[in-house]
Amino acid sequence: MNTKITAGNAGSIALEAAVINGSDLSMQGTLMGYAVTGGKGGALSLTSDQVVLGYDNTTPVEGGPAPLVLGNDFFTHGGFARYTVASNKSGIAVADSADIKVSVDS
Repeated sequence: MNTKITAGNAGSIALEAAVINGSDLSMQGTLMGYAVTGGKGGALSLTSDQVVLGYDNTTPVEGGPAPLVLGNDFFTHGGFARYTVASNKSGIAVADSADIKVSVDS
């Protein structure tokens, strides 16, 4: 019996909120992209109408949905090695107080 474990790379997750008039992505769970020891971390792609990087008191566009807010620590957990963050309508804002560091945890 072979008991050797071979390293495996993590996969990718892509979430997109796309509607003609704009629709924001709402994340209320945990996303993980861990690899087996020795493998490469996963990729995460998020697309929303409005995106705010770093914590801020940003108010959503009048009559529009709430923006996707990714806090300073968002990019330091979950096992992801690659990130893509995009806006499909109203843009990406970076909070004045943003202090974003990217690291892969295992």
